[in-house]
Amino acid sequence: MGIARKKKKKVKIKSSSTSGGGPRVTSPLRPFVQPKSPPCGRACPQHTEIRWFLMTLAKTEDHGRTLDESYEEGWRRIVKTNPLPAVIGRVCPHPCEEACNRN
Repeated sequence: MGIARKKKKKVKIKSSSTSGGGPRVTSPLRPFVQPKSPPCGRACPQHTEIRWFLMTLAKTEDHGRTLDESYEEGWRRIVKTNPLPAVIGRVCPHPCEEACNRN
């Protein structure tokens, strides 16, 4: 007697042409990336780019900067939207901390 084999399910592949050449094959299983704003940025009344500032400091060595240069770059970016960041930082009730998904 023979061994029963399961049939493999075939996945259809869509092909679409591109303007620069031949047909391009894409899988329907590819995820679609949607850019979303972080919950801390949405909760901030001043809409300060907190995540960008923290990433600038974290990647200091990767970009070949000193820590002081990274602080300066972050300061300039924050001052574009917030004219008094030192005052606001002391007065603000920090709703971004409650909205943060990293706690």
